[in-house]
Amino acid sequence: MGILDRLGRSRLFGWMRGPRTGTDRIWRYGSGPLATRVVAVDHWIFLAAMTADDTSVGIAEQTSQVLAKIDNYLDIAQTSRSNLLSATVYLSDPSLRPQMMEVWNTWIDADNPPTLDCVGAQLEGSALISIVVTATA
Repeated sequence: MGILDRLGRSRLFGWMRGPRTGTDRIWRYGSGPLATRVVAVDHWIFLAAMTADDTSVGIAEQTSQVLAKIDNYLDIAQTSRSNLLSATVYLSDPSLRPQMMEVWNTWIDADNPPTLDCVGAQLEGSALISIVVTATA
């Protein structure tokens, strides 16, 4: 049972029924001292950058791990990959893009694809990929 099942969707998105101000419109999940994993405001769902837990594997497996994490957090926010609006993929080596895209193309909802940016970046440790997404509820 996800956090929203316990809180109730109306509590999370309750501000839509009337005017609100300040932080009572913002819902956070997975907050730490410096960042939050998921932030929701109005109909917008923002996920922090996700990396694979096991970075000893290749790009295809790391991509699968990251996409599974994204599915999990989207589920917690009671939305899905069909509601993705944008995705930014950071690759430690841009030449890995074709292998990443093979996994991405089997995962994404082909009828509702988000915008997609793919850029090279220096990632921590042996991470090969990091993905940031924005969705709607």
